[in-house]
Amino acid sequence: MDLEKSTDYGAVKRYILQEMQLTPSVYLDKFQSVSWDNTETYHQFGNKLSSLFEYYVESRKVGSYDELMELIVYDRIKASLPPFLSRHVLALESSSTLLEKGGWLGKHALVEALDAYTAAMAPPSTGNKALGANSGGGVKPYHKSPNRPRGCITRGH
Repeated sequence: MDLEKSTDYGAVKRYILQEMQLTPSVYLDKFQSVSWDNTETYHQFGNKLSSLFEYYVESRKVGSYDELMELIVYDRIKASLPPFLSRHVLALESSSTLLEKGGWLGKHALVEALDAYTAAMAPPSTGNKALGANSGGGVKPYHKSPNRPRGCITRGH
């Protein structure tokens, strides 16, 4: 970095972040996993959390309150996904055009992609019902027989 740019806080910040090459998911993980340390004040801890969240939001290129709300819901949906759907979303997010836009699909595109993917995986008899719902196909729920000992799933007792 040249001397002229070193006096511009924004330029220095971008340079450091670019050199560290932290991804949005790293910022989110750090934000969610950081805990208070007894060597710091709660004021310092609060500032650390604020900085991590700010870096995360900036790395996702969020520019408005509505986009922030959408991102928070988007992340919550992703956190609830089973591993096979998480892998599918990661594959979609790795598109070079998305990386330029902060690396996220947006809530509407995410739920549309998840619905399309799960619909394609569902057995024909399940129709449009949610994946995993018992609708005549797929896995049947376990019903405990009154003749079996507690916790036993074998037959013939």
